Amino acid sequence: MKTISKIGNKKESIILTKILLSLVFVFHFIYFAIFNRYHLAFQEQIQLFSYNVEYFKEFLSKPGGLAEYAGNFLIQFYTIPFAGALIVTLISIVTFLLSRSLLIKSGIKSLTWQLIPVFLITILQSDYVYYVGYTIAFLLTIAFYVFHTTLKNNIVRLICSIVEIVLLYIIGNEFAILLIALIFLYEFLYIKNSLMNVSISFLITFLIFLRYLFFNHIYLLPDNYHLLSPLLVYGNNYTRFSMFFLLSFFPLLILIHKFLSGFSMKLNLNIKMNMKSFLICLVLLFAFSFYIINYVYDYKTELLLGIDNHVQKENWNQALKLSSKLQEINPIAVYLTNIALYKTNRLGNEMFHYEQIGIAGLFLEWGSEFSPFFGNEVFYQLGYINEAFRWSFEAMVSKGKTPRVLKKLILTSIINYDYKIAQKYLNILKKTLFYRKWAIHYLNLISDPAKIEADNEIREKRHFLIHSDFFATVTNHESVLINLLNNHSDNRMAFEYLMSYFLLRKDLISFVKNIYRLKEFNIKEIPVHYEEALLIADAKNNIPEGYSIRESTKQVFYDYVKTYVSFTGNPDKLQEVLYNRFGKSYFYYYQFK
Repeated sequence: MKTISKIGNKKESIILTKILLSLVFVFHFIYFAIFNRYHLAFQEQIQLFSYNVEYFKEFLSKPGGLAEYAGNFLIQFYTIPFAGALIVTLISIVTFLLSRSLLIKSGIKSLTWQLIPVFLITILQSDYVYYVGYTIAFLLTIAFYVFHTTLKNNIVRLICSIVEIVLLYIIGNEFAILLIALIFLYEFLYIKNSLMNVSISFLITFLIFLRYLFFNHIYLLPDNYHLLSPLLVYGNNYTRFSMFFLLSFFPLLILIHKFLSGFSMKLNLNIKMNMKSFLICLVLLFAFSFYIINYVYDYKTELLLGIDNHVQKENWNQALKLSSKLQEINPIAVYLTNIALYKTNRLGNEMFHYEQIGIAGLFLEWGSEFSPFFGNEVFYQLGYINEAFRWSFEAMVSKGKTPRVLKKLILTSIINYDYKIAQKYLNILKKTLFYRKWAIHYLNLISDPAKIEADNEIREKRHFLIHSDFFATVTNHESVLINLLNNHSDNRMAFEYLMSYFLLRKDLISFVKNIYRLKEFNIKEIPVHYEEALLIADAKNNIPEGYSIRESTKQVFYDYVKTYVSFTGNPDKLQEVLYNRFGKSYFYYYQFK
């Protein structure tokens, strides 16, 4: 009967374990497929995996390059919807299996402890500065250690230790420190061989010498290279703490388990899987999920990256849908939103339905880390091709050869008839998996001028090429927009951006002076925000012939003035009431923003 009971308990344990693991990895996939999909997509956009020997050689020039190369190989698949979520979930499954093997070797069989590295990797992967190549290096560390524990001969184990550390340092960089720590604990706590303890001390000295040798005579790394890369991940506080916890988790757990085992046989870290422990693990799973969603998950950045993702794909309405969910002002998000508003013909009517931050919401300021990377888009859409090329080139200098930057350099070069430059960058994209077809398409185009002229996008942008010189500036956008209009009076985006520039700067005198251009663009009705500005400026005499201000707009203006007057004695309540009723109007922006 006891045997039957044990078999039943074992079957129950296996079933409960499978249920718990299924829940963990299903939740893991959903989290990255739905909540963090734009984080992963952005990682693909800021690196480029190329199938050529020269690209591979770049990763041989620094420690940890091979793990990074393997990570970049996987990241290229993030361009496929849900592929990124599937990849990071599969890697988390491998993390669990290796963690399980390591802990069982150390006498720790509890499922709870085996899952903690998976949770920590989930936190780390939630930050776009953390790459899957780091996880690969971590997994190699565990794999080398597990292999080390299978070796019985001391001399063989010592020789293999040296080989493992050298290999890991080349492949995974400073993760070799974690491997040495684990090997030292294994030899000291489980083998207790004095010769091996001396040998481990030698290994530590060897690592120090190895680092000096590699840094100064093999890799010749620059002075600003981070010595503890990638152990120090420069993300948010949760990322840095989780990385520290991940690196110290196995050594600390092994020490604690060994201490408790020696202190009392009743005190140990093993928790048998039964219904009670299953429920406890389930509670921990939901608690951990709650913690990730509420504290780790970066919703604001995910929205920003989602807006950018849809702008790049020209899904303008989807970009605006995400913009409407923003609860805090982000300059890049406002900038991308205004581009999407113009592309959907809603800029003049709905610009103030979204948060605005002045003229910084039309053009990104030069000099910030990501300004060239994101900022080239508006110049390309304006038809200011030389400036779009300049910003894209600066983005390549600061961020490297990335897919979106290379595509922009190619398109601007083709538009400018610089086919040699375009071909140079096309040959780079041609050696990729997911951009090869795009590159071949444009290589075929530049080989046949007739095909180029048949391309709608290139033909449209060539129409707006500058034919009179003026100085490029990153500070005086008004003069740029006026010069674009002087070059091409039919550049509607330049006109709408100029008028938006005046509205955002509250320069109603310049705005009124340029209202006559409505006729030049055959705009049927005055946009709502233009009407609101004309009412504020009391510029009825400046309204072009054939145009009039809608009665509905006049009524909103009268209601605004009436509400303002009725609350003048209560200034604390005034702005709140006006915002609730008129927050999406230019009246409110003009007075309070």
